[in-house]
Amino acid sequence: MHKPTKSQEEITALFKQDLVTGVGKSVKHDSAPKHVTGEAVYVDDRLEFPNQLHVYARMSDRAHARIISIDTSPCYQIPGVAIAITAKDVPGQLDIGAVLPGDPLLADGKVEFVGQPVIAVAADSLETARKAAMAAIIEYEDLEPVLDVVDALRKQHFVLDSHTHKRGDSASALATAPRRLQGTLHIGGQEHFYLETQVSSVMPTEDGGMIVYTSTQNPTEVQKLVAEVLGVSMNKIVIDMRRMGGGFGGKETQAAGPACMCAVIAHLTGRPTKMRLPRMEDMTMTGKRHPFYVEYDVGFDDDGLLHGIEIDLAGNCGYSPDLSGSIVDRAMFHSDNAYYLGDVTIHGHRCKTNTASNTAYRGFGGPQGMVAIEEIMDAIARELGKDPLEIRKRNYYGKTERNVTPYYQTVEHNMLDEMTAELEASSDKALERNTDTRALGSLGLVYTPGDSWSLRANLAQGYSYPTLQQLFLTTTAGGQTTVGNPELLPEKANTVELGARYRDGRLTLDATLFHTRAEDYIGQEVDNTSGPQPIRRYVNIHQATTTGLELFGEHRLTATDTAFYLSGSVLRREYDFGESQTYDSGTPRLAGRLGVRQEWMPASAMRLEGDLFLRGESEVRERNAAGELTSRTAGFGTLNAYLGLQYADRLDVGLSLDNLLDKRYRSFGELTGEERSVTLTTTLHF
Repeated sequence: MHKPTKSQEEITALFKQDLVTGVGKSVKHDSAPKHVTGEAVYVDDRLEFPNQLHVYARMSDRAHARIISIDTSPCYQIPGVAIAITAKDVPGQLDIGAVLPGDPLLADGKVEFVGQPVIAVAADSLETARKAAMAAIIEYEDLEPVLDVVDALRKQHFVLDSHTHKRGDSASALATAPRRLQGTLHIGGQEHFYLETQVSSVMPTEDGGMIVYTSTQNPTEVQKLVAEVLGVSMNKIVIDMRRMGGGFGGKETQAAGPACMCAVIAHLTGRPTKMRLPRMEDMTMTGKRHPFYVEYDVGFDDDGLLHGIEIDLAGNCGYSPDLSGSIVDRAMFHSDNAYYLGDVTIHGHRCKTNTASNTAYRGFGGPQGMVAIEEIMDAIARELGKDPLEIRKRNYYGKTERNVTPYYQTVEHNMLDEMTAELEASSDKALERNTDTRALGSLGLVYTPGDSWSLRANLAQGYSYPTLQQLFLTTTAGGQTTVGNPELLPEKANTVELGARYRDGRLTLDATLFHTRAEDYIGQEVDNTSGPQPIRRYVNIHQATTTGLELFGEHRLTATDTAFYLSGSVLRREYDFGESQTYDSGTPRLAGRLGVRQEWMPASAMRLEGDLFLRGESEVRERNAAGELTSRTAGFGTLNAYLGLQYADRLDVGLSLDNLLDKRYRSFGELTGEERSVTLTTTLHF
């Protein structure tokens, strides 16, 4: 029977109704009532079986060592102990690796991380089992551990072979790119922190079978591995998995250990057995989200468009493969995120360290790859001084071209531009709802008559809210006190800008002419009536008109990373107080800088920058609304130097040497003045 097709309007109306049948019906989650009332029974909530044993695993306190001997006889001297087992007591297969071998149930001959189970003790209580396990005597011969992922990468200390995604000639693209940037990035791990820790309860059945109550995301895998450690067929193992209390990937492979430990002990003793890891042991013994170390080399143009990129993704896998092969692969697959990377080479390394074997976590490597490329986009934006969103939009995948991934998949159904536009619009609307209904706009034109020349024009509206400092704080710097003003209004501005740029590879010239008219301009006013020491107050000036010219020139030497540069500005600002006007606005008419800059890369993770420059400003005068001269600062010129060190995106050290010739001066509105000064800044990124 033919049914007429409903229109979009009819479908929308149906969805707006409170549906009681069919798709869209509100259905209560089966587990919801018990979860919210606390009646839900998790594995640890189950009534204990009669004659039940509790298991505690003695963990290694060495990151890497050979086991010389294990003496479990002291364990049996503690009342209540039923059995203490080592690797040799496992009746079937010892290795419980999920995909590839490398995860022994108990350490066999050597330990490879702090927290690795070496022996397991079963007793009539968990505390008794813990005391007995700690009474065992274990002798080790220490071996050299690898604890750092960077060290593992340099030594090619891997759990699996590295993989590569390659499209085009990234080396040539990097060599010919107008700009090039290298950097490193550390991405930390993450604890799953599920509510119920790893736990299993096992009841032996007839014919060597087991009923296993377990908290796992992969019941079939637990069934398989329990059968293998016992040396029986899978059909003899029954898994009861009702609810987990959270998993997030941490109970995909890591749940097998407690289940298999309990099953072995239940098999050897014939008694029901339970193992619940205390939180500290759980966090020590089981793996987390993979930490990653990233190295990148990216080439791009002055607009931020990528020409080529090389990325090395080094996953800290811990001591065994676990699921690291797929996780690092997925990080590689996601390292383009939403962007066409140009000519690209991506290496994925599965680094072996003497730490707990890291495992699945929501996203399965995807977040690490996306974080890497997003950090690269931010680095490009910082290097160019551009809006990070604009850099991202410029590098989005295209719809009909620039739409092939590094692994040669064509991107289809691309809605990036539309989604971004909607998000921008909705964000602007939300901002307007919470702030002001003022409509703002911007119009820009760029004309490139040749490969080296570009001309630009821009008309923009601006809306700037006062900062917390301007509203509320009182600050003192250089003997001058400035107080906030909670009555400040937002500043509104219209700007016209004309500019020209010339760049031929080594030489860069840029000039910008601008005119800005701001209403309720946020400036400072000197209060000479406040006492013996005048103070400054933030105020709204009725109108401020600024006309200026900014100039920049740079010449780079081809054989070295040396650049000579010159920058300067000519500025005229008029304050309109409503009843009076003045051009003495506390702003230097002339300002400039002349210098030479040098960059070095002594190592792959280290970047040095040196800068020697002359800086100067013309005389600065400031008048109040009555036209009275309130302050005057003479012009100056100083010789200055700067030396900066960046190491592995973790450490930034800067040494500033101001006024090397010790010339007497006072810079308007700045802390530094009058004499030679040295400033050392150190930033450590965690």
